[in-house]
Formats: sequence, structure tokens, C-alpha cells
Amino acid sequence: METVKSDFGTVKTKNQSLTNRLSAIEEIAQYGAMKQKILNKNLEDYIAKHEAKLIADLRKKLEEERSEKQTRLLDEEKMRRQQLHYMKCPQCGMGLQEVQFINTQVWVCEECIGIWLKHGRLENIMKEQGSFLNRMCDKIGLTKLMYRLTRR
Repeated sequence: METVKSDFGTVKTKNQSLTNRLSAIEEIAQYGAMKQKILNKNLEDYIAKHEAKLIADLRKKLEEERSEKQTRLLDEEKMRRQQLHYMKCPQCGMGLQEVQFINTQVWVCEECIGIWLKHGRLENIMKEQGSFLNRMCDKIGLTKLMYRLTRR
């Protein structure tokens, strides 16, 4: 009687009955099927992990692109609004002219004759011509407002 060793176990080949041979073949087939299931499960796990990583990377890239696009659109909108409103009177929307007034740059509307100053410029004018402006502010009731503005 001859025995042969293989990956699937020991198989007797000579003088073996047909049923013994069939059971050995079935055992080998079951072992192969079990081994194939394990390999398939490992492959499925690997593919699932790989696909999850790819999906996460694509989502991150998409989110970055959306964020960049939104930032770009906001910047474009800001530029558009600045161009639309730059040197325009807040009251009537007409053009403003830059004028030097008591060593301070102010903007005067050509249409409604409004005068516009940047923050802090009124304090500069008051230092130069304080008595005149204080009298004017007293008459129109801006003294308390000016006091609050200069105390910030």
C-alpha cells in the first residue's frame, strides 16, 4: 500500500476502496472550499478597506474643492461690491470727490454735498480747528456723540 502526502493531508492511493477514495476526494474538496472561503473573505476585507479609503480621500478632495470655490466666489463678490460702491456716496449713490480739508482728506458728494470721513479723521480736524467744530457740534447736538467717539 502506497501513501502520498500532500497539502490536503495523507492520501492512500494503492489498494484503497472506491468509497475511501471518494471520501478522501470529498475531504480534499471541503478543505479547498474552506481555504477558498478564507481567501475570498480576506480579499473582500482588503477591497472594502481600500474602497473606504478611496471614498474618504475623494470626499476630502471634494470638500476642499467646494471650500476653495466658495472662498473664490466670496472674494469675487466682495471685489464686485467694492467696484460697484467704491467712491460712491452712501446717501445718494453718486460719485465722491477727494478734497483736502484742514490737512485731512475728506470725500464730498457732488450731488447732495455730503461730507464723508474715515474713522479718526474727525478727531484730526477737531485738533486743528477744535473751537469752530465744537461750536458747530453744540448747535446741532453732536457734542455728546463726539465725546463718546473720542473716548473709545
